[in-house]
Amino acid sequence: MDFCCANSGGRVALTITAVDGGQRKVSIRGSVTIQETTTETEAQANSDGTMYVTTKAVPAIAEITLSDRCGLKLADLLNCYIDATIEIIDMRRVYFFTRARMVGRPSLKTEDGEISGLKLASANVSVVEAA
Repeated sequence: MDFCCANSGGRVALTITAVDGGQRKVSIRGSVTIQETTTETEAQANSDGTMYVTTKAVPAIAEITLSDRCGLKLADLLNCYIDATIEIIDMRRVYFFTRARMVGRPSLKTEDGEISGLKLASANVSVVEAA
């Protein structure tokens, strides 16, 4: 019996691997919102009231808020492709954003070191549920 299957959400860890192979754990502030699918569907109505559905390709997105730390260089995160691992620790679930880009316009709140306005985007996302 899996005693963790009743968990919903929980602690989150982010690890970023740069193109040069360097790896760094980055502290997450608050929650992460993940849109893991790479397609988006939309329903519309024809003039006669019948429905049609369209599908378009979109990148998978993870909205994140970081904690400012010594050595964290936002320019490096924004200017290069990275591989990112988002681990939902208490759910034992891991999202792999491969060849991803950090996008957005970061905003630093100096009072508490919160960096908001960032999204992780990738066309290649996989999810692993740990046993």
